[in-house]
This record gives sequence, structure tokens and C-alpha cells, in this order.
Amino acid sequence: MKHFAGEELYWGSIRKEGAALVFSGDDINHIVRVMRHKPGDRIFVTQGEGTILETEITSTGQSSIEGNVVSEAVLPNRLDKVTIAIPRLKNLDKIELAIEKLVETGFSRFIFFNSDHAIGKGFKLDRWEKIAISAAKQSFNPFKPVLSTAEKFEHLFQQGKEVIGFDLEAERDFALFSPELAKEYILVTGPEGGLSRRELERFGADNLYQLTKNRLRSETALLYSAFRIGWFY
Repeated sequence: MKHFAGEELYWGSIRKEGAALVFSGDDINHIVRVMRHKPGDRIFVTQGEGTILETEITSTGQSSIEGNVVSEAVLPNRLDKVTIAIPRLKNLDKIELAIEKLVETGFSRFIFFNSDHAIGKGFKLDRWEKIAISAAKQSFNPFKPVLSTAEKFEHLFQQGKEVIGFDLEAERDFALFSPELAKEYILVTGPEGGLSRRELERFGADNLYQLTKNRLRSETALLYSAFRIGWFY
């Protein structure tokens, strides 16, 4: 169960009694009707809490599957202390692409925020959660994504976490940043047009960093900052 190459991960509700379990949820139709799994087949299931169960099917129904647990893998949520703040962008496709790539690389906490320079309108949390779960299935990431919103920029600083911001003119180089692994962080990159001067002042000099010498697109800065801090965990 180390690499799960060529396998699919199914998400749902698990009721376990010893080695026996009952699995139910939206993926049942895909398992039974699309993939045509039957008794004797082995599948991998999770309910998004970090455990993947390799299960041998004993019976299938319209709303649930019964089976026996063959093996169990409990994975650490190594990036649980890092929340990625995603600004409202004009092009929603860019947000969706960023969510996919972040979940695939292990991130599971996201907060969507309004900014002075934001152009888009509203947050599509239901749609984005579905995209995040789909990416988690594809990448065998067994942690349910946590999505929330900050209606005001100031709310980012009320989460009880260290808030790190990025600006092209910042004096501190993020390449020299090393996180305290016991501390929780929120990484904040700006929308099209960047963060406003008012917003940048909220970070203070110690928590404002330059990502690169080049000006980056919003989605590029978002991914680059996340991937860079991810190497420490």
C-alpha cells in the first residue's frame, strides 16, 4: 500500500466492526456501475481523516458496499499547519487550477479572501470543495480539504496563526525563510494588481517577503510560495 500506483481512492462513510466494514456514499455508483467492482475485488477507501483501508468486497448494494479490511495505512497530514490564502480572482479557472495543484501536493487548508484590488465576485465554495476532493482522490491524499472564507482582509489576522505576506518590493527574501515547524502559518498572495498599500501595512516588516525578482501572475505566486514552504515539512 505504499505508492498506490494504478489504483483509485474512494471517499465515503465507513462503519467498521473489527475487520468487517460497511462503506457508503456518493462513490458507490462509480464503484459498482462504472468500475463494475464485484465481491472478491479489492478497493481502497477513506473517509478523509488520514486513513486508507484496502478492502476486499464481500457484497455490493445500491447504497453501500460490505467488505473485509485487508490492510490499513495511516498517513500523516504533513502540511496541516500551513493554510493557503487564495484571493478572489477575475478568472475562476485559475483558482480551480491552483486548488487542484495544491491538494495534489498535500495541502488541505484553504481560506478565500476579499482584497482591495480583487476584481471577481463571490466565492464558489461548494464547487471548489468538489474540485479539491476530486484532486485528493486522484493523488491519494486522504485528508478532507477544509475551505473557509474571510469576507474582510482583516479577518486573515484573526485566525490565531502567523500570517506571511508577499510583495515584489519587500526587503526580506523568502528564499531565506525557515518556518518553525510547531507554528501554524497562513500564506497570503495578492490578486491581480497585488495587495494594496493598506493591506501590506498589516503584515509589518518582519512578515512581508519578496518571492522572486520577477513580477509573477497571481496564481503563479500562490503556487510558488506554497511549494517553497512545503519543502520544509
